[in-house]
Amino acid sequence: MSTLASGQRLRFVVVISTAIFLALSSYWLSLVIKKNGSGDGKKSSRNMPDYHVENFNFVKMSAKGQPRYHIHGEKMTHFPQKGTLHIEHPIVKSLDEGAPKQTLVSQRAILADDNSKLHLYGKVKFSRDAIADSSALQLTSEYLLMLLDEDILKTDKPVTITHGNSTLKGVGLIANNATRELRILNQVKIKLTPLDQE
Repeated sequence: MSTLASGQRLRFVVVISTAIFLALSSYWLSLVIKKNGSGDGKKSSRNMPDYHVENFNFVKMSAKGQPRYHIHGEKMTHFPQKGTLHIEHPIVKSLDEGAPKQTLVSQRAILADDNSKLHLYGKVKFSRDAIADSSALQLTSEYLLMLLDEDILKTDKPVTITHGNSTLKGVGLIANNATRELRILNQVKIKLTPLDQE
């Protein structure tokens, strides 16, 4: 009986230790990111990175302290001269329970301007789940700018959007995820597929 109890205690200690380690790691990473965003206005003159983190996760909070986005990447490198974070293979997921789930992936990204602007480069794909009154939406481009605090996407590059049975192509885009407004700026082409051909 004592052996069983000892085994249970050991498992409990291992689980608690792992949880504490993960919590402290997340806290340290959030402090590093917050320090990068707030700063004291003095930028390093070095053009080399001063640290990097591999397989990182962090949560971008709203001004009201609510979780907005979960950001994961294979590697994050900080460049002190410009105060930017360079991310390899980022995955950005929305955490707003009152809105359809949204996911953004790309080959690389740069987080800049006090962690408020996320520049995504290379095979960028944005997807939004379907909801009661709107079909699922997918958007692809080679570049997107995500304004994290405003929940807005922008690009001046070619985009392809699939929404329900419609495909839209054009150059340049402004999309407000909060209001679900989407505007293609130039060279718009629309392809509609009849419902019975879907």
